[in-house]
Amino acid sequence: MSSEAPECWSVKPLGEIADLIMGQSPPSSVVTESGAGLPFIQGNAEFGARHPKPRFVASHAPKVVQTGDILISVRAPVGEVNIAEGPLCIGRGVGGIRAKNCDPDFLFYAVSGLSRIFARLSQGSTFDAINGKELRAIEIPLPPLDEQRRIATVLRSVDEAAAGNGAVLAKAAETFALLSDELLVANAQHTGEPIRLGDLIETLEAGVSVNSEGRSAASDEIGILKTSCVSAGYFEPTEHKTVLESERSRVRVPVSGDSIIISRMNTFELVGANAFVDADYADLYLPDRLWLLKTNSRVRVRWLAFYMKTAKFREQVISIATGTSGSMKNISKGRLNDLIVYVPDDQRQTEDIDALSAVEAALLAARKIKASQQIAAAALKSDLLSGRVRVPA
Repeated sequence: MSSEAPECWSVKPLGEIADLIMGQSPPSSVVTESGAGLPFIQGNAEFGARHPKPRFVASHAPKVVQTGDILISVRAPVGEVNIAEGPLCIGRGVGGIRAKNCDPDFLFYAVSGLSRIFARLSQGSTFDAINGKELRAIEIPLPPLDEQRRIATVLRSVDEAAAGNGAVLAKAAETFALLSDELLVANAQHTGEPIRLGDLIETLEAGVSVNSEGRSAASDEIGILKTSCVSAGYFEPTEHKTVLESERSRVRVPVSGDSIIISRMNTFELVGANAFVDADYADLYLPDRLWLLKTNSRVRVRWLAFYMKTAKFREQVISIATGTSGSMKNISKGRLNDLIVYVPDDQRQTEDIDALSAVEAALLAARKIKASQQIAAAALKSDLLSGRVRVPA
């Protein structure tokens, strides 16, 4: 990093430009949920949450950060950052960084850009973590104070623009969901025929999980999908891993078009997540946690794909999901087949598909723009914080 910094910049260890506060958990006897004392956060499970589980330290708070201090997770996932919005008691797993010889806003952006360094340092024996000594020794390229402030101003404006775009995208997604519920649920219940989902399905196949490498498949290789390929509500073929050569003979159920991929086993929030697939992907295969659904002539697969994203269908999926694990839930074929769908006539299905496809296309375009903006923002951030690009006075 130092070799990239302009001559007028310096390179300082984090410990020289900030005070570090490593979290320390108070005795359980002084932690309460009554609301008296300082708010208390501990560990990566609570870190970064806008509204973490309310807990308070009534007295003898050992480690406290103040409004504006940088919060950093020091246990897996290491390096997530946030800004303290008030005095907080921090426990193990959370650190505090308080700027002392630099601009606080610049330091926030500098620390949030250290993901590669955190990944290299956080190689614990049982879990990823970094200690205070390692954190203090991280070198930060440091421009003159006035340039620090200019850089922070630019990056803050980028963040604000991204937040605005995110709000617009969230509103568009909400509008799409409301329209889907109106067309596919409210109207269909008045005019449609109640049919078991199983009576609409021609095939429902699960794949086979195989050993793989954590990278995308090359042109002469094949891939096995991750469950995240449908997590966003649309099919993302890049979410896959490369199947080992020795495992190629074991794969089954390739991705084929005019179908729906369903996550049959996932977290409570994502079990039943699904997406429409419009084309064949002969080099991609399903694992055992994903189903490939094809419909019969009683319903258009595109219509059913839209229906399966509605809040009504989501409620039904949650009601049939089972599992003893607190984190993973399952759906059985039998219980899925027994769900009831109100199916309108073919003409109405076509009208619904046309209306929703237009809105969905606009929504997906907005998501792609947002993704491109995030890539551009990350590149700009790297350039400004390294000095490769300068902010004029």
